[in-house]
Amino acid sequence: MAWKYGLKTLYYCRSEKIGKADKVAKKIEREVIRELDMKAVVEGVAGFRNIVYGTPTCNFCSMAKKELTDRGIQFDWIDLTEIGKTAAEVTGRAVKTVPQIYLQGEYIGGYVELMKVLNNESNSDDSECLACEG
Repeated sequence: MAWKYGLKTLYYCRSEKIGKADKVAKKIEREVIRELDMKAVVEGVAGFRNIVYGTPTCNFCSMAKKELTDRGIQFDWIDLTEIGKTAAEVTGRAVKTVPQIYLQGEYIGGYVELMKVLNNESNSDDSECLACEG
């Protein structure tokens, strides 16, 4: 908006601050991933991890965590409120909902998609997960 009104200096200052904030957020994310990788090495868990990104107040996140736990599937829980990221930022997809789930390093989607995968239901007619736009 600043650019539209000819306030180029304000535009560049704001852009620079956003850039710095993104760098800090990426650094925090790298540190979290590094800690999880170190945890996997110490525990002797090699290969791809199961990751659930979500928030503490999300009911679908709680249901996904319970389902994975009940089935004996180990996973890393990453609280998006702690790392200050959105679901879209951590997945690189146009998603607005949580949980966002990866199994064996493969993007699954949300809770509904998780249940389809765990129950071996075919999802061949869908090119995108239900949490994605378009």
